Amino acid sequence: MSEQPYYVPESSKLPFLMAITMLVFIIGSAQTVINLDNPDSNAYLILIAFFIMLWTVMYFWFREVIRENHAGLNNPMLKDSYVYGMAWFIFLHQELCCAMVRWRRRKSHIQYFMAWI
Repeated sequence: MSEQPYYVPESSKLPFLMAITMLVFIIGSAQTVINLDNPDSNAYLILIAFFIMLWTVMYFWFREVIRENHAGLNNPMLKDSYVYGMAWFIFLHQELCCAMVRWRRRKSHIQYFMAWI
């Protein structure tokens, strides 16, 4: 076991702000698609607001991570948790993509057979 204690960062508002940013992205994308045939629509401005919000939240989030690293709060156990977290993310993303491909293939077969009925 490591002699250093595991570092738990203090509470932050950044994950909540990122969730709000993703909500703005969903709304902006939907409004842009809905208003594609309307040249007078300003729905694209919501997407511009999304990109501004995204880069702002990412800037402050990475700034906080860099400050923690420079303060020496990262220890080998925390670095291992970063590695394991990224490995789980890659694994689950791969599984999700494979499941979607399997679902699309099954759906296309069902549609093919339903066309003959």
